[in-house]
Amino acid sequence: MGHDHGRRTNRRILAVGLAGSLAGVTLAGCSLPGSSSKPATTTTTSSNSVQITAPLTPEDVAKDGTVTLSVWADAGEEKTLADYVPRFETKFPNVKVKLTVKGFDDLVKTVANALNSETSPDVVQGNQGFGVDGLLVKARLIRPLDDLAQTYGWDKYPSSAIAPFRWNAEGTVFGQGSLYGISPVTQNVGVFYNRTLLADAGVQPPQTFADFEAALPVLKKKGITPIVIGNADKYPGVQVYTTIAGALSGVQPLLGWIGGTAGASIDTPEMRQAATVLTQWAKAGYLGEGFNGVSADDAAAKFAGGGGAFYIAGDWNIPTLLAGGQDIGLMAPPTGKDAKHVAAGSLGMGWHISARTAHVRAAAAFIAGLQDPAYAPELVAQGRVPITSPDIASEDPLLADDIAMSQKLMADDGIVGFIDWATDTMYDESGDRLQELLDGRLSAEQFIAALQTNWERAH
Repeated sequence: MGHDHGRRTNRRILAVGLAGSLAGVTLAGCSLPGSSSKPATTTTTSSNSVQITAPLTPEDVAKDGTVTLSVWADAGEEKTLADYVPRFETKFPNVKVKLTVKGFDDLVKTVANALNSETSPDVVQGNQGFGVDGLLVKARLIRPLDDLAQTYGWDKYPSSAIAPFRWNAEGTVFGQGSLYGISPVTQNVGVFYNRTLLADAGVQPPQTFADFEAALPVLKKKGITPIVIGNADKYPGVQVYTTIAGALSGVQPLLGWIGGTAGASIDTPEMRQAATVLTQWAKAGYLGEGFNGVSADDAAAKFAGGGGAFYIAGDWNIPTLLAGGQDIGLMAPPTGKDAKHVAAGSLGMGWHISARTAHVRAAAAFIAGLQDPAYAPELVAQGRVPITSPDIASEDPLLADDIAMSQKLMADDGIVGFIDWATDTMYDESGDRLQELLDGRLSAEQFIAALQTNWERAH
């Protein structure tokens, strides 16, 4: 099927260590002036103060003459860009795209210095969270996209979905302020389930969190591993924890805390209860044996081979799961508080416009074309889940499930990001402490207190 929105695990690990590599970036670049009140498509006072006030046409972009647009992208975008760039260049014949594709490690380590150079690329991908995007905003290396959001309707997207791309001017809090990036696709953690094993146990795919919990002992009694997890890599347990916490707490407590909102706290009864529930599942054997020593890849392979009923993981695991030949479905996390679906997840890696670019129109047109609902069927054909065109269909049953999951999460405004975005060191903090929680070395209260202490130290 070719899902290529994955490698989320690698992204999140590397973002943690990026702060040091960006420490030398000077606070450079320029902010956009206020929106123009003139009704024209664009207003220009200098090459980098163009305001986009109506959808860009080929005639608008042609005003800048022959343009070479430098674009830096993650290697995971190659399939999409191989299809999209020729379409873009045909529509905007005065623009030639100079594409630089980098592995994720290389991209996040070099993008800030590139944006701060005299040969800055015009359009780049970053990565959500304080480790990359926050530093790009703080150093004023990327242009706010509020004018584009208003012009193209991105500000109408569910607020939780675009929250990680909204930053205060200091780059210290996300989820509020100006929009600095956008992505046309979603990446969410859901609940995969083995239809055959559920049917054998007489269990229906659970719609509520209470139903999900009730199914676990039934499956265990039938000799079926209820939940497959491999937590040697630490992040899978955090994703399972976030799924429980979302059901018990709802969106806002998680979203505000992850985004660094002043005064936010994860030390709440619901968050502590989520940690308690997870330890209870472990003690009851619902997570299988020795899961803290099983790799994420081995767990995915086990589930793909029919080794358990449920697998709580990102939709980027679909290619691996398809390889097992099982009858697998995917659903949004079962509803909890306020009867809403809440999931760890986000849009894909954001597209940003350099604060130094002399080609705002061409750069804006490039990003807008990727977001265009008319391009959404092409994204689906590439095995991706677009944020636009919710009625779009796929003949692939598992991709159809993925699209349906995204629709439910968008409708419930239930995407909270990832816990490890909360600070530059939260990836290690949350992963290490959760392993200790599941090993019985920490209580639920101690686990939560450790995460909150890390957060307060950073914020």
